[in-house]
Amino acid sequence: MSLDLKHPSLARTLARTHPYLQTLCTAAGERALTVHADEVTVEHLLDACMRDEDCAAHELVVHAFADPETVSFELAALSPGMMVVGSIAALPFSTLAVEALRAARAASLEVRGDEVGCGLVLREAHARLPDPLGLEESGLGPKPGEGSLSPEGPLFRGFSTHAKQALSGANKAAHASKEPSISPAQLVLACLKADPALAQETGLSVTAARSRLTGTLDTTPPPPRSLPPSSELTDLLASLPDRAGSLELWAGVRASGCEELCTLLDRHKITSSLLERAGGAFADPDVC
Repeated sequence: MSLDLKHPSLARTLARTHPYLQTLCTAAGERALTVHADEVTVEHLLDACMRDEDCAAHELVVHAFADPETVSFELAALSPGMMVVGSIAALPFSTLAVEALRAARAASLEVRGDEVGCGLVLREAHARLPDPLGLEESGLGPKPGEGSLSPEGPLFRGFSTHAKQALSGANKAAHASKEPSISPAQLVLACLKADPALAQETGLSVTAARSRLTGTLDTTPPPPRSLPPSSELTDLLASLPDRAGSLELWAGVRASGCEELCTLLDRHKITSSLLERAGGAFADPDVC
């Protein structure tokens, strides 16, 4: 399960558009699921176009001498989801890494903690490795406080400075290793690197951990969920003409006036006039 194609605000619209647009909507839902989003948005759908070499919008971007991978990266940076967005990479957390981060926050809340420390993230990430490293965990437990850590709000609100540095470092390391997501293994390594005191507390150096964890991926699929479309997505799709495909979709984004997305398209020279001229040159594949 991913995007609910039978959603009342979506089903009737997709029935009158080009069949390949439904294929792209399905891919957008899968992408939203991968990044642990709560709904499928316009950004997820445009990103799905950039990940599909067969769709007309992808062909147009290449024709315009833009780079679909770069456009995809910029769209990912605008998309809702649980990920780290940096200057060179925007990667989601893996399924078990999200479990670890949520468990770390819950453990701190349980003792009325004031923040989620790097050691706590290390403990929970280590617990989800396929082959534990045998850390000394006595000093990695949650630190009681005044209860200023709120159970409401974004997952990463209240993470300590070292913990946030670890999340950023894990993103860069996963990108450098060409990994599709930030795994518990990358979190363990990043925590040890971000807070050098943890090596002494756990009896494990960054070098020793890296020799055992390099290449350790988390391929656990995200839990199946039926995601609703965002209101912006349903409004955009409803505004499209009959038999609209990916080119009309992108033209609709330009017409919608969304400032961030229009700025992105301007940056890559995807203009309204280019989209109008492309209709006779590029077409989405037929769906059998």
